[in-house]
Parts: sequence; C-alpha cells; structure tokens
Amino acid sequence: EDIWFHVDKESSAHVYIRLPRNIHKTGGPEWYKDIDETVIEECCQLVKANSIKGNKMDNIQIVFTPASNLKKTGGMDTGQVGFHNDKIAFKMKIQTRKNEIVNRLEKTKKWMETNLEAELMQRNKEEKAENAKQAEKDRIEREKLEAERKAEKESRSYDKLNDETLMTKAGELELDSDGEPDFM
Repeated sequence: EDIWFHVDKESSAHVYIRLPRNIHKTGGPEWYKDIDETVIEECCQLVKANSIKGNKMDNIQIVFTPASNLKKTGGMDTGQVGFHNDKIAFKMKIQTRKNEIVNRLEKTKKWMETNLEAELMQRNKEEKAENAKQAEKDRIEREKLEAERKAEKESRSYDKLNDETLMTKAGELELDSDGEPDFM
C-alpha cells in the first residue's frame, strides 16, 4: 500500500512511501504507528521543503493517508483531493524545516521512469496469486478436518451395533483358526 503525504491546505509535492502489503488493513485504526517515526518525519520534511508556501512557514500540518483513501471528484480544482474516510487521514505538525534531513535525502535522490499503473497491476496479480494459494491451503486443511471429524463420528456411532452381518445367530458358534468352537 502506498502512503500519500502532502502539506495540508497548501500546494506541495506529493510524497509516497510503499508499505508491506495490507499493513493498513490488518493493523487496526492506528496502523500508521507501525511506520518508523523517522520515515514519517523524513517524508514530512520532503513535502515541506517542496512546497512554495509551506517551505517558508513554520508550524505547518502535513497530512498523510493511504493512497487508496484519496478521492477526486469532477468539481474539485486542479491538485485538490478529498478523502473517502477522514478517520484514516492523519496529520503531523512540522515546526520548522530541518535542512540536515532534506539535504541528506536530496543526496540520495534518483530519477527513474516508472509505470505506477503497471507496478500496481503486477502487485495486485501477485497478491491475488498469494490469496488463491492460501485459499487452497485453507480448503485442504478444512477437508482434512472434516474427514477427521467424520471418522471420529463414525467410530462413536451406534449405527453399526445392529448390523446383522456382524452378528451371530442363536445356536451358531464362531470357529477359531483350528476349526474348533471359540468360546472366548
């Protein structure tokens, strides 16, 4: 899942980080606390540094949310977005620009041509394959448990007690291996 960072209510760069799959879905309402604070601060500093107004201001709010939570409707201005769910949009207050962080990150900057749609499609394909594999494992385990339960139920059942093919009739004796009547 990609997490989107932006200066709240000002124009700025969009910074994204990619988290391990489904962390925001399984982590509960405070999943973002699992992200290293240093990473969050670095992203916030990058957003602030790449905002014309935000870079000059102190005490600004940086908003971050899963990219899938972003909502764009036809009536919105260029660059304006909303959220599907405001409860998973979080804000962090940045007092001032920290040049040591921004300068260190700028030195590691790489420009790469990426096809985000293709990456997303590949990631979704891999996730679907993993889910199918897990579903197959779950199905096999479920069938195994059902077979074990059925066997145990049959072993405890009284239905076979009255099976006439397994009974001897009055006057008939079972013979042992020597052909002698077996009284034991």
